[in-house]
Amino acid sequence: MRIPDELRECVCFTRAQWPSGASAMGTAFFVGVPTGIDGRPFIYAVTAKHCVTGSLQAQRSQGGRPAEVVLLVNHREHGRTENRTRASDWLLHDTADVAVLPLGGTDPSFEVRVWPTHENVASELVVKEKNIGAGDDVFIAGLLTYHRGATRNLPVVRLGSIAAMPEDPVGLETGPDTVTLVEVRSIGGLSGSPVFVHLSVLRDMPEGMFLRGGGGTAGSGGTSWLHGVMHGFYPTGKDDPDGASENLNTGIAIVARIDRVLDLIHRPDQVALRDEVSKRVEQELETTIIPASLDQASGTEFERFKAITQDLLRVPEAELEAAARATNGR
Repeated sequence: MRIPDELRECVCFTRAQWPSGASAMGTAFFVGVPTGIDGRPFIYAVTAKHCVTGSLQAQRSQGGRPAEVVLLVNHREHGRTENRTRASDWLLHDTADVAVLPLGGTDPSFEVRVWPTHENVASELVVKEKNIGAGDDVFIAGLLTYHRGATRNLPVVRLGSIAAMPEDPVGLETGPDTVTLVEVRSIGGLSGSPVFVHLSVLRDMPEGMFLRGGGGTAGSGGTSWLHGVMHGFYPTGKDDPDGASENLNTGIAIVARIDRVLDLIHRPDQVALRDEVSKRVEQELETTIIPASLDQASGTEFERFKAITQDLLRVPEAELEAAARATNGR
């Protein structure tokens, strides 16, 4: 399976930073929610919750959770930039190992692809519709800690297959959750990576084979769907029949389902925030040739939005010019 290069571009690397100076690396990716304004989705960064809070072991050794989560993002021209966010600004799922950060937008100089959440996602409904299950191909894109890149992020791709679909909850450090198990070896830096399921053109359905149509992102001989967020490897434990006394990597990895991400981004407060941002942008497009920057907005939610986005939010020059042409033409 040849993985389209653009699927690696929705990935950035993360670094949880403690006040002591200690840090832990991981992976994050970007998703977009439609706002009703063409070409302007509301963007969220997504990662594993333990990449934001630190593992329980790290919390014990450092005396608490990290203060910051740094997003390391590639520039289109050269190099990468470090974008600091407050760990407290991330939204944490109650039960799943999933965290999201409302960004609104990103700097146009960033080499970032945004995965749309209104399509191309293997939600529970799509899983049933497409008969996704054990044996289907998966791939993940994320950080190889031993080869992260000297000046730019160099995400690696790992291939595997679904080993088991969500049935009984699995006990995780972050709490019990119904997860997907995949046959792919996971290592530390891949935590928070996007996990895609790749569907062949011909699908084996209960009623027989059928020719796939529409949806997904084109890959080699099929389509790819965002299935979830990498948690990490499934460890051996005290009940291991072979008597292993350590948490060894079994070669099976744990994936938090994309539905858990949707739980967070469709919370009432996030819907309200996106509605307010959309209204503000629409008003600016209607009343001025060059829209004011969103970070000039007022009100409690917008003050929070400004604090969260910090320097990540930019209005692309091409959008400013298009808005000016559209307004002049009225």
